[in-house]
Amino acid sequence: MERQLRRHRLRGGLRLIIGVGAAIPLAAATAALPAVAAPAGTTYHVDCGASATGADGSSAHPFASLQAVNLVALHAGDSVLFARGSTCVGTLTPNGSGSSGAPVVIGAYGDGAAPKIDGNGAHDAVLLDNIDNITVQDLDLTNAANPGTERTGIRIHLKDFGKASGFVLQRLNIHDVMGDDNKGVNGSAAIQVGIDGSATPTWIDGLQILDNTITHSGREGIYTKSTWNKRPEVGTQDTSGLGPWTPSTGVVISGNTLTSIAGDGIKIDTTQGAVIEHNVLNGFQLRSSANNAGIWPFNSDDTVVQYNDVSGGGSAGDGMSFDADGGSQRTIFQYNYSHDNVGGLLLVCPYSGAKTYGTIMRYNVSINDGRGSRLFQLCPGDIDQTQIYNNTIIDDTVTPTYFLQDDNSTRRGVSWHNNIVVNRGAAMSTQVRGAGLEFDHNVLIGVTGVPANADGSTNPGGSDADPGFVDEAHVPTGMDDLAGVKLRAGSPALGAGAAVSDNGGLDYFGTSVPDGAVNIGAYQGPGIVTADPATIRLPAVSVVSGTSTIVKANLTWWGAKPTAGLTASLAAPAGWRVVAAHAIVPDGVAPGASVELSWKVSPSGDGADGIRAADGVGVRRRNGARHRVDDGYGDVAVSRHRVGLQRRGDHRRRREPLHGRPCAQREQPVSERDAEGEGHPIGRDGSGRQGHVHLAGIHPWREECRMGRRAEHRGRRPGGFAGLRHDRCERVPHCGVWQGVGHLHRRNHEFVHPCNGRLLLQQPRDGELHLRHDVVSQHANGQGNGKVLALRKHGAAR
Repeated sequence: MERQLRRHRLRGGLRLIIGVGAAIPLAAATAALPAVAAPAGTTYHVDCGASATGADGSSAHPFASLQAVNLVALHAGDSVLFARGSTCVGTLTPNGSGSSGAPVVIGAYGDGAAPKIDGNGAHDAVLLDNIDNITVQDLDLTNAANPGTERTGIRIHLKDFGKASGFVLQRLNIHDVMGDDNKGVNGSAAIQVGIDGSATPTWIDGLQILDNTITHSGREGIYTKSTWNKRPEVGTQDTSGLGPWTPSTGVVISGNTLTSIAGDGIKIDTTQGAVIEHNVLNGFQLRSSANNAGIWPFNSDDTVVQYNDVSGGGSAGDGMSFDADGGSQRTIFQYNYSHDNVGGLLLVCPYSGAKTYGTIMRYNVSINDGRGSRLFQLCPGDIDQTQIYNNTIIDDTVTPTYFLQDDNSTRRGVSWHNNIVVNRGAAMSTQVRGAGLEFDHNVLIGVTGVPANADGSTNPGGSDADPGFVDEAHVPTGMDDLAGVKLRAGSPALGAGAAVSDNGGLDYFGTSVPDGAVNIGAYQGPGIVTADPATIRLPAVSVVSGTSTIVKANLTWWGAKPTAGLTASLAAPAGWRVVAAHAIVPDGVAPGASVELSWKVSPSGDGADGIRAADGVGVRRRNGARHRVDDGYGDVAVSRHRVGLQRRGDHRRRREPLHGRPCAQREQPVSERDAEGEGHPIGRDGSGRQGHVHLAGIHPWREECRMGRRAEHRGRRPGGFAGLRHDRCERVPHCGVWQGVGHLHRRNHEFVHPCNGRLLLQQPRDGELHLRHDVVSQHANGQGNGKVLALRKHGAAR
C-alpha cells in the first residue's frame, strides 16, 4: 500500500523537486495509455494469412502482405490494424505522419494472440523513418534469422527532420532480436531511437515507451542516440557529434520488463528531463564484449531514474545497475532496488575531457551487488557536486573487492552521507587516489580504508554497530518486498543521520523524511517492534573430519525489554556433539547490544564427514549466517547448526523412564551456570492446553541409555503414545536440547532430537506426551510464545 500511495502521489503531482533545488516537469501520465483510436481517419486491415486477391485493406478484404500496406499513404487519424493470430514476414515501414491529437495508429484487431511481425534478418521488423505523431501498440516483434548483423525490433530514425513529436510505443512483445554488438544511430536494439543529420538540428519532443516486454535482445534493450550532441561537457568522450547539443525532451520510459539483454538495459543519449521509472530489468551485460550498464544517461541533463528493479548484471565491465556518464548533469537515482549485479551499484564516468556534475543517489536498496568487483566506481574525468545519501546496501552472499574504486586523482566533489553499508564477508577496501571525497554519518560494517575528510575527521557521526534490520535474512521477491531492511526499535541508526537539504521528501517506502535529524539508511520511519527478540549470526563453519571445532555466534538483542534469564543452545547435525563454552546471555543486555556466544563441537561417532549442507528444514538463509528467533532456531545453510534461546529455570531437570525402561544416570560436577532445570508455564501449547517449559542446554549428568528401535515400539503403550522413533544412545555427555512445542498426540509421530537423533521424553500424568521448546520469542509484555516445531510423521523427509 505504501508503494502504491507513493507512486500515486508522484504521478499525481505536477512537478518533481530534484536535489539541487531545480524542478522538472513530469509527464502527465506515465502509465500505459489506453488503446488509441484514430479519429475521423481511415482504418486499414492487414492479415498476412489472407488471400491477396481483391485485397483493399478493408475488414472483408485485408491487405495480405507488409509490402502492400507500406505503399499506402497514411494521414492524420489513420489506423493500420493487423489481425490477431497472424504472422507477417519482413519490415513494416508506415508511410506518413499523424498530427497532434490525431496520430497514426498501428495496432491489432480481432481475437487471439498478438499479431506477429518477423523481421527475418532484415535490419528492422518495424521502421518509423522520418515520420512522427504515431502510436505502435499490441504487436509481437521478432528478428532472429541470420544473427550477427545490425538489427532491431522497432526503430525510430530521424534525419534533418527538425522537431518531431508524438511517439508512443506501448504493449509490444519484442523478443529474439539477434543483433550484433554494435550500438549507435543504426545499431542493434530491441527498441532503437536514432537521430542524425547535419543540416537541420533534430530532436524529439514527446517520446513514450510504455509497458513493453523485451526478451533476449542484442546489443541494447532500449536505446536512444543522437549525433546532435556537441558541447563542452562531453569533451571528446563522444566523437560522433555532427551538430550542437540538441536534446530530446518529454522522454518517458516506464513499466517495461527487460530480460536477457546482451549489453545495456536502458540507455538514453542527448536528452533533457527524461523519466525512467517502474521498469524491471533482469539480466544485462550478458553477451557483449564491450562495457555496458543497467540503466544510464549519457550526455543528458536532469534525468530521473526511479522505482526500477535492476538485477542480473553479468560481468564487471561495467556491469553496475546505474551510471551517470559522459557529461550528464543533475541525474537523480532514487527509490530503486538493485540486486545481484556483478559490476556493483553505481558508476559515475566522465573521461576524455567530459564533466559529470550534480549526480544524486538516494533512498535506494542494494542487495548482493558487486561480486568480486566494487560497489561504486569513479572514472578519471571531472566529477563534482555528487551526493550519495540515505541508501541501504547489504552484501551477504558476495564480497566486493572494493567499496569504492576511484580511478584517478582528477578533481572530485563526492560525498557519502547517512548510508548503511553491511558487508558480512571479507572486508571491502576503499581505493582513493585523490582528495575531494567526504564521508559522514554512515553505518559501515565490513568496509576498510575510508579516507579522512578535509578537516581530518573520518566518517563523523557514523558507526560500525549492527543497524538492526527487521529481517535481514528475508530474500525479497521484488521491490515491494523489502520491509526486512526497515529498522527495529532500538536500532542505533534511528535518528542518527544528518539533515540533507532538498532531500526529495520521501524515503524508499513512501514515508515522509523528517525535518532535522533523520535515520541512517533508506528507511525514515519509526523503529519497528517485532516478535523476534534477537538476531543470531552464525558464520559458515568448515571442519576437518574427525576433529573438534569452536563455533561462535554473535547475538544482538532487539527485545523491547532487556534480557533476563536466557541461555542459548547450539544443535549440531547427527554425528556431532556440543559442549557449551559461553552460552549464557548476560542479564540486562541493552537493545542493540551484542554478545558473543560459543560452543565446542566434536565428532561423536563413526562416519562423521564434516558438517554437511542443510536439508532445507526451517527458514532458508542466503548464506546461513543469520538467524531469526521467532521459530526457535535457525538452520545454517552451510553448517546445519541451529541456535535457539531458552529461559533458564530454577530447578534441576528430571529424567523419567521411557515405557517403564529405566536409564542409568550418573551426576557429574557442573558449574551453577551450566545447571538447567524444569521451567514454568509460559503460554498455551498447540492444543490449547497450558504447557510447561522444558529447559535446554548443558545437562548436569552423563547418560547411559539403551532405547528400543522403532520396530519395537509400533504398538500402543501405557501412557497413550505409540510409534515413536528412538535410537541407541551411549555415553552422550553434556548433550540434549528439547526441540518442539505443542501437544504430541497418540500415534505415527516422531520427535527428532538434534543431538544424534536421540529422544528424551517426559511422561505427564494425563497419559499424553507434551514436548515444549523453551522461550521462542519474548514480546514487550514479557510473555513467551510457543510454536510447533520439528514434529514429523514417520517417514517424513529429514
